[in-house]
Order: sequence, then structure tokens, then C-alpha cells
Amino acid sequence: MGEGSSIRYLWRADADHLGLPQEDTWLFDSRVIALLHFDSDDDLTAVELITDPVQVARACQVRDAAWHFATTYRAFLTEVPSDV
Repeated sequence: MGEGSSIRYLWRADADHLGLPQEDTWLFDSRVIALLHFDSDDDLTAVELITDPVQVARACQVRDAAWHFATTYRAFLTEVPSDV
């Protein structure tokens, strides 16, 4: 991961409660959206790259709204049930 990069996690139920979109996305350099597509078993089936400035600007707004409620990977792991 590059310097200044950060990945945050947000539970789907929390995103729903906040009224955020259902999409699972990655935002790169505030210029490219990687929209992840899943099947009914929650398996990744495709990744759609989006560079349309209007859609990217909206994704940046969603990211900024979610950021305050999302957690780091390390903190997120403490919330994930595990049998290990």
C-alpha cells in the first residue's frame, strides 16, 4: 500500500442505517472507482472501472460521509466473529 493510502471497513448494516449506497467500491486517487459485482452467493463476479467525473465526485462524497463511521482493518478484525 502506498504512502498515504488507507483502507477502511464499514458493516453493511451500518451503511444501510446511514443511508449510504449498497455498492461495494474501491476509490483510487479520487479519480477511478472500482465497482465490485457479486452473485447471490456473495462471490465476486466482475469489477467495473468507472472514470466518469460525476460518478467519481459522488463516490468521493459517499466516502467522506462513511469515513467517520468506518474502522481500520485491525479494529474491524476485532469485530468479526471467528472460530480460530
